Amino acid sequence: MRIDRYEFPDELLYDRQHNWVRLEDDVVVQGLTAYAWQSAGPVRYVELPRLGRQVVRREHLTTVEAEAGVVRLRAAVSGEIVAVNQRLQQEVGLILEHPYDEGWVLKIRLSLPEEIKRLDRPQEPVFREWFLLNLSGELSRQLGGPEYAVLTLHRDLEQTYNRLETLYEVARAASSSLDLDEVLQAVAQHTAEAFEAKGCSIRLLDEAGLQLRIAAAWGLSERYVQQGTLALRSSPFDQQLLQGPAALVQEVPPSPICPEDELLAQEGIGSILGYPLIVRDQAIGLIRVYSASRQRFGQRETDFLQSIANQVAISIANALAYRELAEIDRAKSQFVLTVTHELRAPVATVQSLLRVITGGYAGDISEQQQELIARAERRTHFLQQLIDDLLDLAAGKSEQLSETPHQLVINPLVKKVLNQLRPIAEGKQQELRVYVPHEQLAVLATQDGIERILVNLVGNAIKYTPEQGRIEVTLDRAEDQACLIVADNGIGIPAQAIPHLFEEFFRAENAKSQERDGTGLGLSIVKSLIDRYGGRIGVESTLGQGSTFTVYLPLLSEPVRLGEKVV
Repeated sequence: MRIDRYEFPDELLYDRQHNWVRLEDDVVVQGLTAYAWQSAGPVRYVELPRLGRQVVRREHLTTVEAEAGVVRLRAAVSGEIVAVNQRLQQEVGLILEHPYDEGWVLKIRLSLPEEIKRLDRPQEPVFREWFLLNLSGELSRQLGGPEYAVLTLHRDLEQTYNRLETLYEVARAASSSLDLDEVLQAVAQHTAEAFEAKGCSIRLLDEAGLQLRIAAAWGLSERYVQQGTLALRSSPFDQQLLQGPAALVQEVPPSPICPEDELLAQEGIGSILGYPLIVRDQAIGLIRVYSASRQRFGQRETDFLQSIANQVAISIANALAYRELAEIDRAKSQFVLTVTHELRAPVATVQSLLRVITGGYAGDISEQQQELIARAERRTHFLQQLIDDLLDLAAGKSEQLSETPHQLVINPLVKKVLNQLRPIAEGKQQELRVYVPHEQLAVLATQDGIERILVNLVGNAIKYTPEQGRIEVTLDRAEDQACLIVADNGIGIPAQAIPHLFEEFFRAENAKSQERDGTGLGLSIVKSLIDRYGGRIGVESTLGQGSTFTVYLPLLSEPVRLGEKVV
C-alpha cells in the first residue's frame, strides 16, 4: 500500500505511530516505518532499550536521532523485550536500506494477545484517514477544507467513542466485584490505555490522613511501585491535588511541587495529571496518569479523568460499605459462637438429668409427670439441635474454625449419606433412588461439609414428602462442574418463599404447619458451605407437586484416576 510517497507493505501491521509489526509466533518484531525515517531524514544514532525489560503498549522505549529531528519509538504491544538489533548502533543505515527486514529494532514477547487486534493493516480506510490527519502534516495541509473537516470530525468522534468505552469498562469493573484491589487494578489499566499514557496509579490515604500508599498501578516499574508509602507533607503536588479539583505537572523533572524527581526521571515520565477521589465529601486518595511526553495534558484530559475518578470513588464507597457489613457479620458470628458454646454445657446437663428421671433412678414418677418430662425432653432436644446448627453456621463463616478444603471424590459420600437416611425413608414407605456415575468426580471441599449438604437436602426431601412419595438423588458431570440434584414430589414451596429460602431462621409457612420443630438454619448452612467451595445452588418448586434443588461445584482440572488414594 502506498500513501503518497510512503510505502506500507500489506503483509505487516501498524500501530498508528511510527512502528511496523511482524508476528513470529508469540514474538512481535518491531521497527520504524518508511514514513518515520523519510520524514526525519538520515538516522545518526539509535539508542537501544535493555533486554528483559517489561513494557506496556504505547510506552516510550527509546529515541532515534535523525538529521531532521527526533523519532520516539514506542512499544506496539505489551510484553518483555527479548531481542534488540545490535547492528543498528554500528550500521544505522540498515534502517534506511532495509526498514522492513534487517532494519528491525527490537522484539517483544507478547503478554496480551488481544492487543494484536488494535493494530491496523494499511489497506484499511481508517488507517489512511488517521495517517493523513495525525502524522503527515504536509499531506493534511494539501487537503481541501471540507475533507480536512471530515477527517477532524472522524478523529474527534473516535476519541469520544474510545473514552466512553473506557468509562463503560471502568463502570463494569466497579460493579463486577467488591474486591477493592481487583477493581482498582482494572481501573488503573483501563485509564492508562485510554489516555495512551505510560502508566496510571491510584493512591489511598491512611486512616490518619498523613501517608499515601499505592493501591493499584499499571505501566510503572516494580521499583516505582515498591517505593512504599509517601508522606503527604513531603509532596506539595499531592497536597494540592487532595484539596481539588485537579493538579497538573506539565514538565517533570524538575518540578518544585513533585518530590519524586529522581524516580520519575528513571521511569521516563514527562508530565503528570492527577485528580482526587472523593467519598462522602472527603478526599480519601487520588488517581495519577503519567505520560512520557511533556505538555501532554489539557482541559479535555482533565475532564475525562474527573469522570473516571468519580467512578472510582463510587467503587471505593461500595467496597468500604461491603467491608463494614462483612465486619458486622463476623462480629455477629463470633457473638453467636460464644453464646452457643456457653449454652452447650447447661443443655447437656439438663438432658442428662431428664434421662436420670425417666430411667427411674430418682424414684417412681406418675403418668402425668412422664408426659411433662417427655415434653421437656423434646424441647431440650430442639434446643440442642439449634445450638449445633448455630455453631455450624458460625464456624462456616469463620476461616479460623473451618476445615481447609482439599481434593475430595464425592461419589462414595453420596452413597454413604443415602444409606444412612434410607431407613427413615423406608419408615415412611418412600421410594428413595440414587444415581451415581462411574466417573470419579473430585472437587475442592471437606468430607464433613459435603455430608452436611447431603444430609440437609435429602433429609428435607424425606421430611416434607408424604408417605409413599418419591425422592431421587442424582450426581453427574455438567461440563467442568459436578452437578448434584435432589428432587421430590413432596409439599413444594410457595413461590413467595423461594427468594428467602436460604436466609437464616426462615421457614416457609407450609413447612411450619407440617413440622412444628425446625431451626430454619439448615439451608442457610448449605448455602454457606457451597459458597465456600466456589459453587452455587438453585431451586425450582411447584406448590403441592414437589421441589428440585440443584448444586453445582467446580471440578478439579486434573481428573482423578481410579485406584488413586483420595479421601
